[in-house]
Amino acid sequence: MTALKIIGTSHISRESINEIKNAFNSFEPTILALELDVNRAQALLSKQKSSGFGFRAIKQVGLQGYLFGVIASWVQRRLAKKTGLNPGDEMKQALLLARKNKLKVFFIDRDIAITLRRLSQSITWREKLRVFKDLFFGVFTIKKQLRAAGVETLDLSKVPPKTVIKKLMLALKSKYPTIYKVLVYERDHIMANNLEKIIQEFGDDKILAVMGAGHEDSVKKLLEKYL
Repeated sequence: MTALKIIGTSHISRESINEIKNAFNSFEPTILALELDVNRAQALLSKQKSSGFGFRAIKQVGLQGYLFGVIASWVQRRLAKKTGLNPGDEMKQALLLARKNKLKVFFIDRDIAITLRRLSQSITWREKLRVFKDLFFGVFTIKKQLRAAGVETLDLSKVPPKTVIKKLMLALKSKYPTIYKVLVYERDHIMANNLEKIIQEFGDDKILAVMGAGHEDSVKKLLEKYL
C-alpha cells in the first residue's frame, strides 16, 4: 500500500526547511512530489540569480498575468529578506535531498506560464480595478492585509497555523474570487489529480509531497475523493 506524507510549507520559512529535512530522515521517501513545474525547478537549482519576468513574457502570459507575476515576485522577495532566505528555498532543499538520495521526482503543479495566462484571460475588470486601487492606497502592505483577514500577528519564520491559513484563503476568495480560482482552486485540483496518478502507478512507494500550506488541506480532501 502506498504511503503518502504531505508537508504544507511557507516558501520563506526556515521551519519548512527543517521539516523537510526531518521528513527525509524519519519518513524515508522513495518519491518526491513538488508544487513546481520543470522551469521553476530549473530556476531554483540554477547558480545564476533569476532576473524575474522579462518583457518578452507579456506576449506569452498576457499583460495582467505579467503584472501579477512581477508584483507577486516583488512581495515574496521583500518578505524573504525578513527571514534571511530566498523564496522557494524549502523546495530547493527538497530537490537537493532527492538528488542526494536518488529519489524519483515529480513536478505536480501547472506550468507558471499557463497559470498566469489563465489569470490574464479570466480576471474581471472589477478585480483589476480593485487590485490597482489596493496598490494605489497601500492596501497591499502586509499588516493591513493581515488585519483585513482577521489575523493580528504572523511569524514569517514559521508556517502559519491552519486557522490563520484558512482565514487568509477565505479573505482572498472573498476579495479576489478570480485570482483565488486560478491560483488556488484550479491548482489544488491539478496537484491532487497528479498525485492520484503517482499513487496509482507506484503502489509500493513512499511518497513525500511538498506544497504551499494554502494548498495542503484542499489537496488532502480531493485525494480522499479520488481514492
